[in-house]
Amino acid sequence: PVLLKRKLFSAKVEQIEDPTLAQLFREQQADIDHRINMVTERCTRRFLYSSLQLYEGPDDQLVQLADKILRELPEVSEHESLDRQLSSEEFADRARQELDFYKSQHSDLPAKVVIRDDVPGVLVSQGNLIIGKERRILTGRAEALLSHEVGTHILTNYNGRAQPFRQMSAGLPGYDELQEPLAVLSEYLVGGLSNRRMRTLAARVMAVHWLVEGATFVDVFRKFTKDYELHREISFSVTMRVFRGGGFTKDVVYLRGLLALLDQLRHGLDIEMLYIGKFGLSYLPIIRELLWRNVLVPAKLKPHFLESEEAVKRLDKVKAGVTVFDLVKQ
Repeated sequence: PVLLKRKLFSAKVEQIEDPTLAQLFREQQADIDHRINMVTERCTRRFLYSSLQLYEGPDDQLVQLADKILRELPEVSEHESLDRQLSSEEFADRARQELDFYKSQHSDLPAKVVIRDDVPGVLVSQGNLIIGKERRILTGRAEALLSHEVGTHILTNYNGRAQPFRQMSAGLPGYDELQEPLAVLSEYLVGGLSNRRMRTLAARVMAVHWLVEGATFVDVFRKFTKDYELHREISFSVTMRVFRGGGFTKDVVYLRGLLALLDQLRHGLDIEMLYIGKFGLSYLPIIRELLWRNVLVPAKLKPHFLESEEAVKRLDKVKAGVTVFDLVKQ
């Protein structure tokens, strides 16, 4: 970490003459510095404080919304099937079909599907889709998960690499707070955002809230199972995610960012612009300026579900103004 920091600060960002790009590089340098600190502080209380510098904690309004979701939203959505599950191999085959569709448009898309036994779920790493060998996917969640991981994370990674300004692939500071909500919104647009999923996002907020307030791992697990009657496996998974490393508050961005994204779309934000790379909503003015100056270019690949008539209808509802509860109504 010491050598990495030395290399990080050897970048002479103070010599960049363009004021907009200079600001971006300075903020990126500080963001990476925080992340290096977190690597050195794993499994200590200081890890939590560094995490809060990056992601902050939930405010009272967000905590109240999360509590309301968990208390009022039924666990199982109407017409949701919990019977059939896809194995990791079956889901991987479906994911390869999805990638093949995008590769038919741009053959230089390098993404591939990898099944590994050292990850518990599904995630995108360095532009590839990683699937845990033991992972089982409900058939009703498969399309939503593909739109989340492939239609959002892989596409923005690829589109970011295609930008003249390469930081758009690595991600500007705070990009998680738009990337993850955009991926969650894509689940809604393909008709796969369930009550169970929304309750999980709310549970993550509550777990971060309790963590910051000083609760232990066992405290949080018991609050979920007793106060909200949350399934034990979901309770454990959410608690584990938040307590990893010493206290990782990133999971608060899903619900908090979704609220901010819904508000922006209601006020006329063009959703296609959000796929040009990885950035946060706070950078929208700068992104618009760089697009106007041709420092950035439009997205090469766009999610094919945006061409679906049903997805367009759902997006129109979002633009007209919806709540998070509206997103899970049949």
